[in-house]
Amino acid sequence: MIEISKTGENISIVLQGGIFEKNSTDVTNITTEYRKLFPDSEILLSISSSDFLDFPNSTENKLVPYKQNLKNQKFINVCNILNSLVDRFVYCDNALPLPPININHPDCNANYQIEAAKRGLKEATREFVLRVRNDFLFKDDSFIDQYLEMNGNARGRFSAFQERIMICSLVYHKPLCCRAPVVSLQRLVSFRETG
Repeated sequence: MIEISKTGENISIVLQGGIFEKNSTDVTNITTEYRKLFPDSEILLSISSSDFLDFPNSTENKLVPYKQNLKNQKFINVCNILNSLVDRFVYCDNALPLPPININHPDCNANYQIEAAKRGLKEATREFVLRVRNDFLFKDDSFIDQYLEMNGNARGRFSAFQERIMICSLVYHKPLCCRAPVVSLQRLVSFRETG
């Protein structure tokens, strides 16, 4: 029988996405809530892009803002708080955006989402991984009970993984060309065995 710790000791949480001036407070607050909800979990922040973080001078253990932002107390506070909460930072600087679906939409960020998910999952070390966008927050741990309940269901003959992957039906639709699941919970062995 599968057991998932309610304190998160066998869970890696991969928060993926960009961190910008406009969402930095939200990302910090959401990360704080995940640390409260799963105090013993491993938290990885897989960052696809940023307008204030200095990627070359940041490390897997520390976020550093650009020098021109060192006078901005908000950026300093965001970095200090995230540095105290996150176990490891992952930087995804190799992806490029896709063209917009039409001229009224911004560039499509699907490549950023894919790269941040891949890199974050690769760095996760715990038995189970909760991969979520950095703007999504579970208010409680009831999704774990749902996963455990569904895990007992019969497996189909076309199963791609050895263990079940729980994917939220909530989808973010902006822009339309970049529909992506917001969250997945999976046993890490499944991802590592399939690459």
